[in-house]
Amino acid sequence: MVSKPKVILADEPTGNLDDNNADTIMKLLKDISIKGTTVLIATHHKDLFQGSGHRVLHLNNSIIESDYIA
Repeated sequence: MVSKPKVILADEPTGNLDDNNADTIMKLLKDISIKGTTVLIATHHKDLFQGSGHRVLHLNNSIIESDYIA
């Protein structure tokens, strides 16, 4: 994060966290995104993106099943 990367790939960044810590991580990733870094998040937690206004792709066996703005 210090080197200001152009892209961050986050695989299950909130996977084993309690709700409070998960919210902290998501806020951090959102702040990084606002500053211009593209953030790609892979997760099984659909609720993380509800109402975010960000693009969400749902993949199943490497096939895009849906593509929408949350």
